[in-house]
Amino acid sequence: MINRYLFFNAENFEDLDLGDYVKKDTQIPKTDVHIYTFSYVSTDDSADNELQAKNWMS
Repeated sequence: MINRYLFFNAENFEDLDLGDYVKKDTQIPKTDVHIYTFSYVSTDDSADNELQAKNWMS
């Protein structure tokens, strides 16, 4: 599962427990815009992935 979020400034996410997610920060050159990609790799393609994403966002 991959979630992508667009921010207009850099974010550090220090207070956020990412669990098994891997964060990648892609900055758009010559701007303050950042695209953060949060990846979660699971060997099980069940509804558990959807539940994990919902729990992370709440």
